[in-house]
Amino acid sequence: MFLTERADAPGMNRIYTEFFREPYPVRATVVVKELITPGLRIEVLAHAVLEGA
Repeated sequence: MFLTERADAPGMNRIYTEFFREPYPVRATVVVKELITPGLRIEVLAHAVLEGA
């Protein structure tokens, strides 16, 4: 996860725990100066594994 504002981390963590339970999926969160899309404050990179795919 990429955040442009460190202050958004607690809210992001709160939402994360609404969608995931322990043991939590591996993740990394970093604060960056800016994202490629103007005005965007968070970017998430995700990978998924589909059974039988």
